[in-house]
Amino acid sequence: TLFHTTWGAPFLPHDGSKHWRWLDRHYNPHSWLAESQRQCSEAAEPPVQAPPGWACEPGSAWTVVDAPGPESIDGWQYAVDFYIEDSWWELSPAFAHCRRRLWRCSFVRDGEASPASPPSVVTPPRA
Repeated sequence: TLFHTTWGAPFLPHDGSKHWRWLDRHYNPHSWLAESQRQCSEAAEPPVQAPPGWACEPGSAWTVVDAPGPESIDGWQYAVDFYIEDSWWELSPAFAHCRRRLWRCSFVRDGEASPASPPSVVTPPRA
């Protein structure tokens, strides 16, 4: 951010649902979140629980993946505000108020061998 390098969850009234740390691509709380907002804000990786009939693919785990556009070595992207359009996100944290990164895990239906594609999780747009 402008005057420091620490990042926290969004807190301003207009941030709305972005107060949550683990969001979908439209900045809504991920539909598979299994924890409270406070617990989610403290989680180091997505606290997502698959619904009945789904399971994490054997050998798969939540990992940071390449996001569209420029990103830091840790997968972070920075912007002045919470943008859905990927072209507004940059590599540099200079003058940025928000950051995000993309996490992914492969899920399968119980008893199936081919992976499914549940909603991706975007890590926090953090102000």
